[in-house]
Amino acid sequence: KILDPQVFAEDGVFREESFLARVRDHDWTQYRNSRVLVRGCGDVVVPVWVYMVITARLAEVAASIRYGNEHSHVTVWRRSPA
Repeated sequence: KILDPQVFAEDGVFREESFLARVRDHDWTQYRNSRVLVRGCGDVVVPVWVYMVITARLAEVAASIRYGNEHSHVTVWRRSPA
């Protein structure tokens, strides 16, 4: 699955209050046990704190989290086998 951080932006800008509201209302269960790619490129500048919040939420449900694009990415988190 792919998650583009820009879906949490408001008019192309990350404003903390609206960003956190969108994160709160997002359906994170759709990523349950999935390998998730968080897009790291796009038209909008994504602050580091945005990636941190997204990673924290994904780590609750995803099997792994990667950053980059479909052709070049880095795994930044992987669930330990039970």
